[in-house]
Amino acid sequence: MDRDISEEMSCASPLARALNTLADNDAQKFTVSFRQMRKIRPAEVARTCVRYLGTRELNPAAREMLAWLTFRPEYVPHLLDPELLSSEEARRAAVTLREADPRFFARILAFLETHTENAELAKQAIELLEELKDFGILLPWLRALTQHTDRTIRSKAVKVICTVMPNQDMIARQLESADARVRANAIEALWHVQNSEAISILQHALSDAHHRVVANALLGLFYHRDECWLDGMTRLASHPSAMSRAAAAWALGETRDSRVIGQLQTLAKDPAPQVRKRAQRILSEFVTASACDLPNCPTEG
Repeated sequence: MDRDISEEMSCASPLARALNTLADNDAQKFTVSFRQMRKIRPAEVARTCVRYLGTRELNPAAREMLAWLTFRPEYVPHLLDPELLSSEEARRAAVTLREADPRFFARILAFLETHTENAELAKQAIELLEELKDFGILLPWLRALTQHTDRTIRSKAVKVICTVMPNQDMIARQLESADARVRANAIEALWHVQNSEAISILQHALSDAHHRVVANALLGLFYHRDECWLDGMTRLASHPSAMSRAAAAWALGETRDSRVIGQLQTLAKDPAPQVRKRAQRILSEFVTASACDLPNCPTEG
C-alpha cells in the first residue's frame, strides 16, 4: 500500500479505515458495508467519501461513493475543510463532484450563504473556486466579498473575479482601490490577457506607489513581451526602498530569464537582509544557461 495512504488510514476513524480498505481491495464487500454504514452514520461516511475522492483514482468504489454524495449536500463542508483535504486534494475531489452533481455550485452557494461570517471558510472557498474557474452562479457572492472587512478575502475575491472574467473596465475600477493587495491582484489577473488594452493598464500601473503593484505590472509586461519590462525591473531593483528592491528580486526570479542574472547578483549583495537573502535564494535556483533555454523566456521577433 502507498505510504501516504497508509499513514492517512492510521489517523482515520475505524469506520473510515474499514471503508477505505474495502474500497481499495474488494469492491463487492465495500458495496455491502457502504450501504449499511451510510444508513447508520451518514455524516461520517460522507466525510470519508469526500476524502477518498480527493486522494484516490475513480475506481468502482469511488463511483459508488460519488453517486451517493450527489444526493447529499452535506458533502460541501467536508470539501472546504482544510483539516480533511489539502488544496490539491480539495480541487481533485471538487472536479469529480462538479462533473457528477449538476447542483454542485448551487450547493456551495447555499452553504456559504449560511456561513457569511466565517472568514476562514470564505478563504477556503475562494482558493478552491480559483482552481475550478467556471462558477458563474457564485459571482454575486464573490462580488460581495470584494467589500469584505478582511483585506485578504477582499483581495482574493478581486483576483478570482478578474482572472475568470477579465473585464478591462472592472479591473480598472479595482485599480482605484485604496488597498494595495486589491490593486496588485487586479494587475496579476492581466498577466495572460492578450490584448493592447491590458498592456496599457500594466504600463499605467508602473506609477503605482506600492512595490507589489509595480512588480506585478512589470512581470505582466514580461509575459506580454513588452520591451520596457527589463528597464522597469532595473529601476525597481535600484529603488531607495528595500521593500521595492525585494519585490524586484522576486519579479526578476519569476522571469527565469538569464539576462537578469547580473541584477540578481547585485541584489544578492544588498545591504538590506530581506533583499540580499531573497536574491541569493533565487540565484541558487537559477540554471545558468542561455536565455532561450530557460522557461518563460521571450522569443525573438
